[in-house]
Amino acid sequence: MSAAAGYNIYRSWLTGGSYQRIGTSTTTTFSDIGLRNGARYVYSVGACDAQGNERAVSNVPGRRGAKRRLGGRQSGR
Repeated sequence: MSAAAGYNIYRSWLTGGSYQRIGTSTTTTFSDIGLRNGARYVYSVGACDAQGNERAVSNVPGRRGAKRRLGGRQSGR
């Protein structure tokens, strides 16, 4: 299996809820801006191949606060 060429990043207010795509990244980092302090966000990240086909999509557990960790790096502000 080859490495991912990019990632689609999704966000929802609810675990298992309706996710909206909020951005893409070609690295394992992503900064989500405009978050509300104290709000709970749930993220999902989908890996894409070079043709843009999305493969496995995984959930990142949500928590309260304005910062989230995605891919082992701090995200948000």
